Amino acid sequence: MSWRRASFVLLIAAAWSPRAFAVEETEAASGKRSTRETLDVFHLSKQPSLKRTAAPVYPPAALERGIATEVTLLIDIDERGEVGAAALAEPVAAPGLGFEEAALEAAYDLGFEPAEIDGSPVAVQVTYRFKFKPPAKPAPAPVLPDAGADTGGLAYDGGSPGADRGILPPGLTLRGRVLERGTRAPLGDVTLLVYQESADAGEPANARELTSGRDGTFAAEDLAPGRWTLLIDNPGYTAFKSTEDLRPGELVTVTYYLERLSSNPYDVVVTSVRPRKEVSRTVVDHQVIDKVPGAASDPLAVVQDLAGVARVPFGSGDIIVRGSAPRDTKVFVAGAEIPTVYHFGGLRSVLPLAVVESLDFYPGNFSPYYGRATGGIIDVSLKRLQPSRPGGYADVNLYDAGAYLEIPLGDRAVIAFAARRSYVDTLLRAFFPSDASVAFATAPRYYDYQLVGQYRPRPSHDFRFMLFGSDDRLALLFKQPADFDPQAGGNQFGLSTTFYRSLFSYTYTPNQRFSNTVRISQGRDWLAFGIGVLSFSVDSYTSQMRDTARFRFGDRVALSVGGDLSFLRGNGTIALPPRLKEGQPPANTDYSAIRRAVFSGLDWWSPAAFTEFELRPWTSLLLVPGFRIDYFSRIDESTFEPRIAARQNLGASVVAEAGVGLFHQE
Repeated sequence: MSWRRASFVLLIAAAWSPRAFAVEETEAASGKRSTRETLDVFHLSKQPSLKRTAAPVYPPAALERGIATEVTLLIDIDERGEVGAAALAEPVAAPGLGFEEAALEAAYDLGFEPAEIDGSPVAVQVTYRFKFKPPAKPAPAPVLPDAGADTGGLAYDGGSPGADRGILPPGLTLRGRVLERGTRAPLGDVTLLVYQESADAGEPANARELTSGRDGTFAAEDLAPGRWTLLIDNPGYTAFKSTEDLRPGELVTVTYYLERLSSNPYDVVVTSVRPRKEVSRTVVDHQVIDKVPGAASDPLAVVQDLAGVARVPFGSGDIIVRGSAPRDTKVFVAGAEIPTVYHFGGLRSVLPLAVVESLDFYPGNFSPYYGRATGGIIDVSLKRLQPSRPGGYADVNLYDAGAYLEIPLGDRAVIAFAARRSYVDTLLRAFFPSDASVAFATAPRYYDYQLVGQYRPRPSHDFRFMLFGSDDRLALLFKQPADFDPQAGGNQFGLSTTFYRSLFSYTYTPNQRFSNTVRISQGRDWLAFGIGVLSFSVDSYTSQMRDTARFRFGDRVALSVGGDLSFLRGNGTIALPPRLKEGQPPANTDYSAIRRAVFSGLDWWSPAAFTEFELRPWTSLLLVPGFRIDYFSRIDESTFEPRIAARQNLGASVVAEAGVGLFHQE
């Protein structure tokens, strides 16, 4: 038979809706103009984008004196994308020269694609920065040393720490790299201003701009001997300034480290926005997981701190959500179900934080995308790896030791490895007394491993692969059987759980109106448990295939359709006593009547299809109706599950949510 559960929830929630802030820099330098845009998006389904630039007029008085500065404005963008108002956001470093007036006048010539929330244009306020830089003046030719001059030495007595000197290649006088302090990651597309301070008022002279390459390197040619100042003012980093003394015929090599303005682990850069349509869904980012107290950077341990979740008792690897039975809640990794969450029933989760992007937790009323569960859903999203160079870490803690390594393969592919093993068995063997009544045939130990590969040949094609597994083993040997259980007929206790999964996914997104994702997983599970003459051993093969297509029809209608197929083949042996009768205490178990069974080649199929609409009758209301159809071959039964969720914005910071659905489990 199948169990079914109907769920209903109504929520009134307060949600902050901060405005979108954008920073746009426009350099005005005597006919030269370049733009760069940085966006931090909060709750916008579409961020404002620049479609019409504006070139401010460089104030003549400032241009003659070679003064550079920047003007930061607060700009109001209306629903049409036009600038309605502009004002200074902060004082200008060089006031009274006309920079403020030039920037304010140019601001009204800007044009934007309007911002949107769930398909509806909205007015937003952005910060916009005009950067004024004078044109570079040609530098005088370098003074070459006499033939007998001593210029080839490597000694260095000035400039930035760590600078090196060598013989000057033709035309090259200064080269270096720009790295991020702390991570040593190369910083590309960073602008460096190189200039000499003039004798009068210390104003810049002979200024020129350099830009670092993708690997953070930069080079300057034909700089005249003397003292040069390098200034770096990169958005998001502390301003950096250094001086270098250039000598005739020498090459100076430097490395500059820029420090982030904020190292807050809760800062999140949003590259895309996934519109929320579920009534009860909690998303925990990997940076938040890393800082949750008591979780020890364990991704799935964080779930125990969420509302509606009971803490997992030691010895049980199940998660209890809203009072439902432990096995009513399913755990998925990239859409594929896994058999167990923790090592040894709650000690550590089977996935390290390094391969996890986020964790989605649904305590109820989940989408038709998920099925075969009546409790909750936990779906772990794999991290999209984008390293610019090889990197990794080693981790040694109270329970285990592990390592992680990621390696980029060109511009479009990356591969990562992770593994860890516990050393509890080593410690126990070292400190466990030799005359104890129990000995470890196999001391408790676990290990897990992960291999992740990603390949994106084009922006519309995304391939991902992951192979991961887990193994737990424990075996005890009692020297005196009576110390264990005289009725059990033996002196051994053993427990072993092992599984592996291979996951493959392909996402095709040719445009914003259509996307399709195919996910295929396969794996094997082994479970063995024995107490004396009692035993339970299961060997099963499992595979799952899922395909989901999403269509968007304008701003008010979207449709998701798909299906998933689950297959299980089981083999095993069982030797257990008969089930206790109602009211019979466990101590009265009859071990003399052991029942034995052997089974093999048992195949079970569970195909399913689902459909979900996203309807927006008006701007503030979102309706998400859908249904799911499942078939369970083991019990030869089909189920139909209608579900619907609704979200109504009641104001700028209040949202009403409701959901009702029917859920089945075999």
